[in-house]
Amino acid sequence: MATSAHSSEAIQFRERASTKAKAYYPGPPQEKSLLSMLGHMRPDDQRKLRMIEHIVHDWAKLVEIYTAPDNRPPPLNHAVERAFLVESRKFAHFFRNNRGPLQEDAVSKDFVDVNRRFKAKLPVWKNWQDHINVHLMHLSYQRTDNTTPWTGKANEPIFEELCEKWNEFLQHVDPKFEAEFKRQRQAAAERAAFSIRGI
Repeated sequence: MATSAHSSEAIQFRERASTKAKAYYPGPPQEKSLLSMLGHMRPDDQRKLRMIEHIVHDWAKLVEIYTAPDNRPPPLNHAVERAFLVESRKFAHFFRNNRGPLQEDAVSKDFVDVNRRFKAKLPVWKNWQDHINVHLMHLSYQRTDNTTPWTGKANEPIFEELCEKWNEFLQHVDPKFEAEFKRQRQAAAERAAFSIRGI
């Protein structure tokens, strides 16, 4: 009997301590809630839940790269633009459900509620993707045929289109993933090198 009562008291103490910790230290209890969420999901959904951290991290980097203060002298501004376009291509593939050559890439439909319609059309990106691939992403012989230079004028419309699609995607996320997307977006905003919006 004494052992059972002692065990009950220990459980109650841990529950009270956990409640207090949640009030003062939001980090670890949230991790624990993630673990408890994982315990109630199928293995494929568990993998998706763990992937959200990476999706939000890379989205935050795209936003951070594009919205960074404009005080980058050449050649750094060239490198930053390339980083922006690589991240843009990654999210164009994500939104358009392109799993990549190994068929292992996460895509938007993995996280969207089947009862919510999400159309992943990106007309601005589609208009520029071939030009970007030829002139920026590959050492293509097509550069000698298509001599139209890359001026960067498409960067702003590409960014605006991707932001619009990101916001739309977040409105269609499956409820079982919503809390983790929210948690990771808050964490990414806190880690950012400067104040940014749109994560």
